[in-house]
Amino acid sequence: MDILDWIIALRSHGVPVSSKMLELEALSIAELYGVPKSAFAASPTWMATFLARYSLSLRAKTRQGQASAADSIEVAKDFTATVRRRIVDEGITKIYNADQTAIFFEYVPKHTVDERGARTVWVKCGGKSKERLTAMLLADNTGQKYDPWVVFKIRPSTVATTRDENTRLRHGFSRGMWQDMEALEKETHTAIFANGKGWWNSDLSLQFLQHFFGHRSHTDDPVMLIWDDFSAHWTADIIAFAAEKNVVLQRVPPGYTHCCQPADISWNKPLKDRMRLFWTAYLLKAECSKVLACSGEKEPKLTPPDRKRVLRWLHAAWSGLSTTTVKGGFKHIDLLFDGRENTPSRPVESTEVEDGLVDALQALSWLDAEVGNVCWDDDIVDRHIYQEEA
Repeated sequence: MDILDWIIALRSHGVPVSSKMLELEALSIAELYGVPKSAFAASPTWMATFLARYSLSLRAKTRQGQASAADSIEVAKDFTATVRRRIVDEGITKIYNADQTAIFFEYVPKHTVDERGARTVWVKCGGKSKERLTAMLLADNTGQKYDPWVVFKIRPSTVATTRDENTRLRHGFSRGMWQDMEALEKETHTAIFANGKGWWNSDLSLQFLQHFFGHRSHTDDPVMLIWDDFSAHWTADIIAFAAEKNVVLQRVPPGYTHCCQPADISWNKPLKDRMRLFWTAYLLKAECSKVLACSGEKEPKLTPPDRKRVLRWLHAAWSGLSTTTVKGGFKHIDLLFDGRENTPSRPVESTEVEDGLVDALQALSWLDAEVGNVCWDDDIVDRHIYQEEA
């Protein structure tokens, strides 16, 4: 197998081919053909020429996972069919999607402008490039967004009674920190929590459902909540509460959130693009000016954004997403209710037809035996016209 066939075979199965892998494979093949190392070194120049000759290039990955594109398409179709069947069978009137995602404090770029040939390309950061909060975002298929919930990573008190009190009364924060967080909750319309890992858990899932769906009763029209396979979403308490409030829980297939979950399809990326833009503007206006004004006696340090600033960015980014963007995720998997083509059809159940009426229509040749099953949203005239045209 030559190098080109080797590349095509690996990429057809989604296996990454890095420049180093290409170099090693080229050297291996050269050795098989008895080419001396002094004559061929798989240099960067050779690699650039080889890639250009066969219209290849080194690309940045856009998705990572075990599932192929073809598998994703099939799973998405099956998921849509399952959800639409449940919509009809259970009389769902609205669909929600909730998803937790990591929001970082700093968005340090992977590339920077620098001099050619520099052996070391130094990029300074504020020391919080790995620090993050967890945001739980909820929206529905009408495009409405709901107030986000966030979780910070804070070391809990070592005193058990104090730790329990902080969790029960102050969302996990200490007395001193809670004063600022409570004010920030009101300012940004965001529920703010803290725990030792800074991640979502089953207790928060139950509180989340109680907050957004607790006003419902078991007699209300059923609604559906789509969320992923994360274990903290599927405890017995959560399932029981959802059933009590007539909230139908729909599990996203594990490993396929990128094609089955509206949040991952349409709104998580633009949200994080906005967060990156806010961080870039902060770097330009506040930090770059500070560095440029430095006299040179002491190396200036970049100041990372604090919790308040990041929460304000998140509030602005989430509020700024358009209704069209939010609905786009539901539209992608065919779960909008605002168009005839997106409304699930179900057969008309009533079969009580007066015999005399049928006989009269048949005598006038007005009874079309070719219509077939009639659904509640069908336009029989349109269907007949389309059949005639065909």
